[in-house]
Amino acid sequence: MNILLIEDEPFAAKSLQIALQKLEPAAQIEGPVSSVEEARKRLSGTHLPDLILCDIQLADGIAFDIFKEDIPPIPVIFTTAFNEFALRAFKLNSIDYLLKPINAQELSDALTKFKKIHAKFENPEFMARFRSFFGKYPDIEKYKERLPVHEGKAVVLVNTDDILYFQKTGELISLVSTKHNEYLTDYRSLEEVSELLDPAIFYRANRQFLIHTRHLERYQSDAQGRILLYFAQPGQPEIAVSKDRAADFKKHIL
Repeated sequence: MNILLIEDEPFAAKSLQIALQKLEPAAQIEGPVSSVEEARKRLSGTHLPDLILCDIQLADGIAFDIFKEDIPPIPVIFTTAFNEFALRAFKLNSIDYLLKPINAQELSDALTKFKKIHAKFENPEFMARFRSFFGKYPDIEKYKERLPVHEGKAVVLVNTDDILYFQKTGELISLVSTKHNEYLTDYRSLEEVSELLDPAIFYRANRQFLIHTRHLERYQSDAQGRILLYFAQPGQPEIAVSKDRAADFKKHIL
């Protein structure tokens, strides 16, 4: 068995490698791969793994983006420290969904489950039905049009069209609107917020910002190759997209 490990936390990756070697000593373990972009490059080649162990929250975004479009449907065991992604994980080609820290018995059970259904993934008729089913998913997916935020003791509903960006500061996620209002939210991560919003409109610029791209006025490159983003509304921060993600941003915005 050939297993690809997708994990951006070195300690977690090492722990998984040790656990897998104990449970499947004959398996070939590749990785760890630490980003969405790197994983998509790895899975676009001809030598594909039999199974993927994949952390959901990666250095440059959310792991579900790995499996969009032309990536072959390969069985996945998702791992994460949070459980808010469970439903979407099972709408993909997921074998199991394990919460960190990974329990050895639960990992063993997930590998056993994989072995039981592996033959199905090698059956052309089953795979044709599989692709047909999940190919329809984007057509029926609905995104939030309003999100709840706090204004004093009240809860206010903000239309997504009126959102400039979300910002992560420490453990807090705030929403800044086009009307220059800043609100605190109950969301625990930008990944959680991005799951609720249309990815054609909202873009994860970096670890601190999730932005509404239609409110951008301009962008430009700096001397380090980063992309600097500017909103039409005055007084807003300059938001930087790293050099590594510059091409991805341009593709998204155009």
